[in-house]
Amino acid sequence: MQLFTKLLSSINHPIRSCLFALASAVMLVSCGGGGGTPTYTVGGTVSGLTSGSLVLKNNGGDDLIISANSTSFTFANAQVSGATYSVTIGTQPIGLTCSVSNGIGTVASANVSNITVTCKGQYAYVTSADNGTVSMYAINASTGILTALSTPTIATGVASAGITINPGGTFAYVTDLVRSNVSMYAINASTGILTALSTPKIDAGMGANLITMHPAGTFAYVTNTNFNTLSMFAINASTGILTALSTPTIATG
Repeated sequence: MQLFTKLLSSINHPIRSCLFALASAVMLVSCGGGGGTPTYTVGGTVSGLTSGSLVLKNNGGDDLIISANSTSFTFANAQVSGATYSVTIGTQPIGLTCSVSNGIGTVASANVSNITVTCKGQYAYVTSADNGTVSMYAINASTGILTALSTPTIATGVASAGITINPGGTFAYVTDLVRSNVSMYAINASTGILTALSTPKIDAGMGANLITMHPAGTFAYVTNTNFNTLSMFAINASTGILTALSTPTIATG
């Protein structure tokens, strides 16, 4: 450095000033200065956003609009290590309800990419014992108003009675009072329309009426009005098909 200073003293002032500034900049970079504080992105994956658009927020702001059929997202504003993030739903898409998992945390010197946003259709189904049908509706997530689906009804049997839907919203089951069976359907996640499973029906007991399901979606139970019994079924998680338990019925009252 002393040699560099002596060299500068022998050079005229304007050039000497420029060289000194350049040397200072080189020294600053070589020492790690001037690079700024590293920042990291906050984002993740999206599934089920089949229509409309979704608005996400981070820490109550930094609004991010996600279009239909998107599979990933990244907020525009990057964060420094140690900053907290809280990703929430700002505006739901019409006809869908989206939820956030892993949305709260602290940035730890790496991009955040494990936040998941899952969207599901919200549908309502009404059975009719008079004509053996199920009416199908979309639920407006903002207003709650029902709108008939493009296929408004589906025939199930003679006297459709009870209906239940598994927790994942992928399968529906409808009892028939007259035919004493259960019709089994897949629920189209995009349209909400019911489609009969590969095994469309399974027998229950005389006067199959109400049907309910275990909270985990693993078992289903049907009241048989004429026999005063309860039919019990296991639910295949992959196919949705019901299978009678080893003890298929029990007496009730």
